[in-house]
Amino acid sequence: MKFALKIIFGIVIGGVVLSSDIIAQTECELTEEGFPVFWECANTHLEQSKYYDPLQRKYANAFYEFYVENPDSDLAKDALLDAIIMWMNIKEYEKFEAALSGIDYTSDIWNELIVLLSHSNYYRNTYPEKYIAHLKNLRDKLTDPDSKTVVLSNLATVYRSEGDRESEMALYREMIQLDTKWFYKDFASKELYEYEHLQLGEAAPEFTLRSIGGDSLSIGDLEGKVVLLYFWITHSGILGRDVPFIKELESRYSENDFEVVWLSIEKDGEKFVENLKEFSLKSPQFWLEGGSENEVAKLYNIKYGPRIFVLNRNGRIVSKDQRGPDLEEIISELISQ
Repeated sequence: MKFALKIIFGIVIGGVVLSSDIIAQTECELTEEGFPVFWECANTHLEQSKYYDPLQRKYANAFYEFYVENPDSDLAKDALLDAIIMWMNIKEYEKFEAALSGIDYTSDIWNELIVLLSHSNYYRNTYPEKYIAHLKNLRDKLTDPDSKTVVLSNLATVYRSEGDRESEMALYREMIQLDTKWFYKDFASKELYEYEHLQLGEAAPEFTLRSIGGDSLSIGDLEGKVVLLYFWITHSGILGRDVPFIKELESRYSENDFEVVWLSIEKDGEKFVENLKEFSLKSPQFWLEGGSENEVAKLYNIKYGPRIFVLNRNGRIVSKDQRGPDLEEIISELISQ
């Protein structure tokens, strides 16, 4: 069961809106028929009541008691997750925190608990110190590598929001060493590479390519020019804003040592060439065979596209992923130097 606080029109009781038939309904009780029947009854009752707060409180407590008595049961673990969701709904965080403190750090339920913790925007934003303290405590005490990886990912997000990039990168290195979930390891590797090789002021990674028209181009050939590297896919939705604007920049500054390098990361070369017709681009077009697995795409940490890098006349990165007026202001300033 996944609960969410809802309201319907009806009678107002204690500040909560309920319909009269639900008020009169008999609440579910745990009998000899067992917990599965009680669980199903509670789920139906909660849905019919539009997740009335007192009912969520009652059933959350009952679900948690079942978990305490049966901590190794998969059904009890699901009941615990539902109890925590309901406590979050009604903002009874002291019960939620007490429940967390009683769970064995070797339990495999932590993976899902961490997701619930990170998805509670109200808790995270209202009690940031507690949220961060929970993550740091779990980082030190969890034994399951999968669960610990999720904790590290959430803690890295916190450090990024605080501008503490060194601490963020340290967590990514730890995630890579744990080597558990592919998604997290891949994400951490790319974030670490971006930080170590593609910071503003760094020299743009060198490459030599041949356009679909046969023209050769390298980063060295662009020295002395202001350069916009545009990694793109012809069917990406953001192109509705990007391409017309970049074409306008290309035309406006064409006589000012400004050059746009169009680099497609589409996997299907024939489809790319066919799609190009609708864009009416006059500049040389480069297709990076293999898409994001192409070596040039990897050098520039291209995950999906599109991405924009602006290089100064010395071939150094001065802007990443800026768009619109901000992008033009950067280019105009570089050209005037």
